[in-house]
Amino acid sequence: MPSPTDYWKRVTDAYVSELEISTLTRNYRANRPLADLSSSLRQVLLSQISDEEKLRIVQEMLATLPVLSKPANPNWLNSEALGSRAILTRTNGESLRVLKHLFGNEVEGGATPVQLRAGNYATLPPAWVAALLSRLKSSSLPRAQFGRIYSYLKEEWDDKTCRSLGLPSENTAWSRLCRASGEPEDATRLSIPKLRLRLHWPDAFPDDQSIGESGIVVTTIHQSKGLEFDIVTLLDTAQSDAQHDVLGEGPNGHAILEEAKVHYVAVTRAGRKLNRLDRKQLYEAPKTWKLPNDRERLCHWQKGWMNLEIGLRGDIDLFGFVDPSLHGSHEGVGALQEFLLQNAGTLQGHKVMLCKFTNRGKAVWRIYLQQSDGLGRLIGRTTPQLTSDLLHLLHSRGFALPKYIMNLRIAAVGTIASEKELPLREPYRTSKLWLGVSLFGTGDFKTYRRSR
Repeated sequence: MPSPTDYWKRVTDAYVSELEISTLTRNYRANRPLADLSSSLRQVLLSQISDEEKLRIVQEMLATLPVLSKPANPNWLNSEALGSRAILTRTNGESLRVLKHLFGNEVEGGATPVQLRAGNYATLPPAWVAALLSRLKSSSLPRAQFGRIYSYLKEEWDDKTCRSLGLPSENTAWSRLCRASGEPEDATRLSIPKLRLRLHWPDAFPDDQSIGESGIVVTTIHQSKGLEFDIVTLLDTAQSDAQHDVLGEGPNGHAILEEAKVHYVAVTRAGRKLNRLDRKQLYEAPKTWKLPNDRERLCHWQKGWMNLEIGLRGDIDLFGFVDPSLHGSHEGVGALQEFLLQNAGTLQGHKVMLCKFTNRGKAVWRIYLQQSDGLGRLIGRTTPQLTSDLLHLLHSRGFALPKYIMNLRIAAVGTIASEKELPLREPYRTSKLWLGVSLFGTGDFKTYRRSR
């Protein structure tokens, strides 16, 4: 496959007499030391030395970055200076290990929100959408009616609930709903079915994806392109599996040069401070395992314990958050929705435990909030997709499905939108909008042989 350099050469060859090239040489986004560092790296990458020498020099320059003086654990997470922060890794598996290290063994998520932007995790639209619109009994929403709904509910909710939901101002909320629906920001009416259809599109609510000034993003360097942070911590890549994979390709100049450029991208994400995280603090990162239907999961299996990536799109049953048969009654569904509404912010990062439940010979896992003394509130359930993947990994090797899966966490409380015909009662039957959770991390469980 041609490299970006090859494509650029084709462009310059094709438009040689018409192309005017301007080079930006000054970094106005970063402070002077970081701007000087990125400038030095850029000069190395643009020089005429060999690609192997470029990579060596870049690695040596990064090795001079200061190492975090404190372990990247919950205490560090909550004690650092304010500002947008990110930890950048080379692989999705490394991001998962960093995430686990940040939370430690704490059951609750802590005061500092953490966002994972790596792999194929399911993300949810902001919770305030369902909080405002789930009780609609019409498929069309005029602007004036939205104003009345907003004013009434904002009066009903206390300040803590509004902050927990991340509730924007009325005008901002309307303009974001318009954009998500594909309408002009000053539209006078919205189609709820059209909003539902587009709600889960990527970047439907780009402004709501920010983690804020006090949070931290864990992501790969590749997925950080285009993002900027005040403080960036690079996972030490001196012994990175990703690096060995690239360099293991032999005399492939493009691969070696791309590795050097990846380091440059990482450096240029920081505006105020740049440091390193010693990878010796982390357990070995999980690797990608192939599954049926072109799915992949990160997995680490050692000494009878499996750490399996869970929280992919399709892992959680969306109907489970409003299914009366799961929660005992329609009143039970209402109680769960109110609980999610009141705790939308504080539940982020909270541990959950998955408990196997078999119905008519088919196994799924019920999702419970974990408490320090055991199981807490029942929230939802998984889908047959997760069951199928676990059977693929375990059954052929003679192992049984786990009864419990531990150490997963809530990524966010957000809005669920469904186009399916489901046995719903009002207030959700018309709007088909309700609150639910997404999960992230690796689920840990002990493997054991099937009984014969």
